[in-house]
Amino acid sequence: MWIFATLFSTALATEGLFETPTYYFDDVAEQCVDEAGVLGTNPGLTECGRSRGANLQGRDLEDLSLRAIDLRAARLDDATMVGAELTWVDLERAKLRRTDLRHAAMMFADLHGADLRGADLSYADLTGADLRGADLRGAYLVGTRLVDANLSGARTGMTNMMGANILGAVLPKGVQRERINHWP
Repeated sequence: MWIFATLFSTALATEGLFETPTYYFDDVAEQCVDEAGVLGTNPGLTECGRSRGANLQGRDLEDLSLRAIDLRAARLDDATMVGAELTWVDLERAKLRRTDLRHAAMMFADLHGADLRGADLSYADLTGADLRGADLRGAYLVGTRLVDANLSGARTGMTNMMGANILGAVLPKGVQRERINHWP
């Protein structure tokens, strides 16, 4: 499937049929983490499926397209990921402090235990995302779609959720649905 997606995207780009380039992990980072946790040159997309602990701090990853990739414990602090496609991405225990994720598509992403302090997730789509135990203190979730997301145990002090769509979401203790001005 990944090979098909890469070839299909390359064909579309060659023909100029879309404006925003589709990036894959190996194109952007050119690094993977091996079993010992050592960063090295990416030997290819299939081997890059185990990218745990990757260090992409402060990188410009705007409009990045990743689907169903393992980025557990990745370090993405201060990265720019505006409009990124991160559907089904495993970001469990990832460091995303102050990361700009505005308008990111993160449906069904695993952010269990992720550190999102000060991150901007405004207008991102986190439908069905797992945010159990995530640290969202000081994060911006303005207009964020959290439909059916699980936020149980998440730390939400000073989190701005104005206009968030929380339909069917499991909220952390102390957060009252009526106090969040969600849009229909």
